[in-house]
Amino acid sequence: MSDSRMRVLAMPLPNLPSPFMQLLPSTNLEDLALAEELLSNNANSESLKNREELKTYILLRVGKKSLSAALRGAIDICFTSNVLKHFSYRGKTKKKFIDLNLYSIIYEAMSGFISNANDENTFHKVADNYIRHAPTSQPKKNDK
Repeated sequence: MSDSRMRVLAMPLPNLPSPFMQLLPSTNLEDLALAEELLSNNANSESLKNREELKTYILLRVGKKSLSAALRGAIDICFTSNVLKHFSYRGKTKKKFIDLNLYSIIYEAMSGFISNANDENTFHKVADNYIRHAPTSQPKKNDK
């Protein structure tokens, strides 16, 4: 009889595709611009390969969580709060998050979690809320 807790340990965590090694999660807008360039839809076979590898990586990393948890995990894989603070979901007050190539990668990776209109609404609400409330990093105080 096998122990179900050990099965999780048997599957190694996936590696981030090599073109994105130093770029994700994006810590600044310059890294984000480079990652976006690697994913640009210019009918380039390398771009298509990058998109598919990143989708697979995200899906394997978020695992079999709920849609909300998987989406938050996917956003965390691609962005730090330092970058998210420059965006709003629909772009009314800041840069438009849904125009990013990384957004489309996340959406496509999460498509397996979306099976009806309610799930679709949940996806958009969770993403909007998570980006809106992205924590701002504050320096830690020493307790000395």
